[in-house]
Amino acid sequence: MACFPLVPYSNRVRGGRFSFAGRTIELPTRPDDPHYEHGHGCRRPWMLAGHQQARAILRYRHDADSWPWSYEAEQRMGLVRGCLSIRISLRNLSDTPMHGARAR
Repeated sequence: MACFPLVPYSNRVRGGRFSFAGRTIELPTRPDDPHYEHGHGCRRPWMLAGHQQARAILRYRHDADSWPWSYEAEQRMGLVRGCLSIRISLRNLSDTPMHGARAR
């Protein structure tokens, strides 16, 4: 089993820069890739926040840095009638609105 949690957004931020709520946000890029990709959740460790026989809760907390908002992401995984269910949530911990993407 694998999950690629793309939080707080998915895909690329073109040139590592975007505008939101009247601010320009600049994210670090690499010399071999001028775009900032896939957020933090797929690159950083998550902590086990709880578990039961067929369920687990994983959490990741991000403190503001080049991404100027603190947030907490949570993955709830479980087996329901033989099928894997995964729900990902994102909660802004900052005092200002945060740019974030959600699955549709």
